[in-house]
Amino acid sequence: MNPEPRLVRCRWVIAIWAVCFVIAIIGSLAMGFLMESISGFWTTTVLSFIAYGGIAFGLYLACRAQGIKIPQLIGPVPPLSPLIKYAATAIPVFLSSLGGAWLISLFAPHFFDGLLSEVMRNRPVGVFQTLLTFVLFVVLAPVVEEFTFRALLFTRLSAKYSPAKAIVISSLMFGLLHFDFIGAFVFGLVAATLYAQSRSLLAPIALHSVNNLIAFTAFAADSDSDGPIPVWIGLPGLLIGLPFAHGFLPDGQGLG
Repeated sequence: MNPEPRLVRCRWVIAIWAVCFVIAIIGSLAMGFLMESISGFWTTTVLSFIAYGGIAFGLYLACRAQGIKIPQLIGPVPPLSPLIKYAATAIPVFLSSLGGAWLISLFAPHFFDGLLSEVMRNRPVGVFQTLLTFVLFVVLAPVVEEFTFRALLFTRLSAKYSPAKAIVISSLMFGLLHFDFIGAFVFGLVAATLYAQSRSLLAPIALHSVNNLIAFTAFAADSDSDGPIPVWIGLPGLLIGLPFAHGFLPDGQGLG
């Protein structure tokens, strides 16, 4: 991918994320201390919206300061048929995420216990809370994260390294943001490759949104989702998802 003449430095992107999440954590602690009657759902959700909103605004200011035209980073709107194909890629990618989480739980059985208990304690109740959660995870998070890791970080890294190396490094950075590092890393490889090949940010956004929609639907439908991933789900995830994702491993060809 041809880099933009001016690009936001990686350190500034990381700093914006770090500052916004530190503010969100401090706000969460303050709200929990001052307003104990407020449920954990509202604390987590409101501060998540604030954090993602702050990140989006910070990235906008960083792009503006560098004279970067955001529409050029987003790229063209793909035709409907390829866009559906990009979105459908989320199915095997989601399977690989389940397989990766299952693999982690084999070596660290209690690795996800704290996260799962926190998620279950703050799960949405009622239509309005469910709608807010949907907007957060299926709309806002995919847009902000894809703009961060694909439009900004991958593009910046592509100006310094080969596209293949930029895909791997940006995917590692994306993986570090998530508890399920293996699944998130594989997801990052696929998302960055789609962005490089399609030259449109809407491709990984479609992938990300459908991936989160699958997780959101499974979570909303399963009242016992705090249990471990069973072998009959985790093993097929590895056997089906990872070989599929392997096809997206960068070989340095067709990505420039």
